[in-house]
Formats: sequence, structure tokens, C-alpha cells
Amino acid sequence: DNWGKAIAILFALCCLPLVFLFCLEIFTLLLHRDSLSSLAMEAGTVEEYLALVQSRFLSGDLTAYLLTLAGIVLAVMLLTLPLSLGARRWQLLAARGEKPPASEFFYYFTSLRRYCRSVWCAVNLAARKRFWFLVCFLPGAAALVYFSVILAEREGGRITMTTGVGIAAGLVLLAAGLIAYVCLLIRYFAAKYAVAAYEDCPAGRAISRSVRRMKGRRGAAFLLAASFFPWGLLCFFVIPILYVPPYFRMSLAVCSKWILDESVEARRAEILMPVPFEDAS
Repeated sequence: DNWGKAIAILFALCCLPLVFLFCLEIFTLLLHRDSLSSLAMEAGTVEEYLALVQSRFLSGDLTAYLLTLAGIVLAVMLLTLPLSLGARRWQLLAARGEKPPASEFFYYFTSLRRYCRSVWCAVNLAARKRFWFLVCFLPGAAALVYFSVILAEREGGRITMTTGVGIAAGLVLLAAGLIAYVCLLIRYFAAKYAVAAYEDCPAGRAISRSVRRMKGRRGAAFLLAASFFPWGLLCFFVIPILYVPPYFRMSLAVCSKWILDESVEARRAEILMPVPFEDAS
């Protein structure tokens, strides 16, 4: 029963980008002689594509097109973010052994407070991830670009000791930044599930609580996600798509339930608690 609902929920989430592309094509056909896909096929570069869009825009105003495009993207995001968190909520309830109805997928549309909480959760997580992205990759990228520009300006393009060491240092910093970024992202493994589980606290505090509970569990979470990589490759054969993504999402929900379950820590503390010595006399 839950498997069919999981398939339907994931299918609905995957269809939202297609809805966005459909709306964009309809908008283009209403205002242009050609659709975006036909212009992309005709253009060879991004510059040629933008030139074609501008030349074939009936009003001749590319700014209006870009603003409309941004509006469509924003509308799809405001629709997708609550549904994405609703899917996590349904998966978490199913991981607890319940049989939640498919209507839980729309849970964050049931009140304005819940809707705003789901959007703020996505904005909060995105801001944190972008911040750590800049911290991890900016030093290496800056060093690589700086010494590459020096190399390009040098006559003959010969690599000196300084530029060679600088470029190598930039590559090392990028590799180290990638490892650090993955380790930092793992901290948010259970963040959306925490927001769905902790209804009584703000989204930012729920995310911080999930980050604290990920201490000592990052390796296990990473190995769980990585173990599905071979199964993901099988999705190229189409049929595994029917069971690999739902199984993957439910596995993440079960793992997040275990991470967020404070009673597990309490029981573990009781088991490890030393028994006081009592005098038999």
C-alpha cells in the first residue's frame, strides 16, 4: 500500500519540472514565432541563442522575457518547496510504521503558517549550503584563476615555478574544498526530516538540532547514500526507476528516524549507566 503511494508522490515531484517547461513553452509560443526548444536547436552558442530570442521577441524587449521567466521559476519553486517537505513528512510517518494517507503530501498547504515554515526551511538550508560552498571553493578558485591569468598574460605561455606552484596549490585547495564541502553537507542529511518531525519548534532550530544529532553519524549516513550508487546506474534501464527511488527515499527516512529518535539515546544511556554498589549488610 505504502509502496504505491511512494511511487505516486515521487512521480508528482518529478513532474513539476516538466510542468515548468510546459508553461515556459506555452508562454514562448504565445509571444514568439518559435518555441524555446526550436531556438536552442538552431543556435550554436548561448550568445546566439539570446540573440535569436531577442530578435524574434514580438515586443523586442528581452528584459520582459527574462522577468517573465524569473516569475515562472519563482512560482514553480513556491509550489515545489512545500511539496518536497510534505514528501519527507509522509516518508517519515511511513518509516515509523504508520500508514499515512497520500494527502500528507499536501500537508504544508493546509495552513499559512505551515506553508511559510516549509519555504523558510528551504531558504534556510539553501543559504547555509551556499555559504559553505563559497567558503570551501572560493580560495581554490581564486588562486587558480589568479595564476591562470598571470600565465595567460606571460609571453609564450611558459610556466614558471611561481605560476606552477600557484596553479597546483589552487587545484589542491579545490580538491580539499570538495572533500570539506561533502563533509559539511552530510550534516544536513536529516535536516528536512527534522523540520517535518519537530513541529513545535521553528525551522531554523530544527535544522540546528538535526546538525547536532548528526555528530558521530556522518560516516554511516554517507555510506548509506553511497550504497545506492550502483542501483542508481541501473535506472538507465527505466524499469528500476519504479523501485530504486522509493526504496532510496524510504531508506533515508528510516535512517533519519533513527538519528532523530531521542529515545534511542535515552535507552542507550540507561544500558551504559553503571549500577551503584549496594551494601548487602
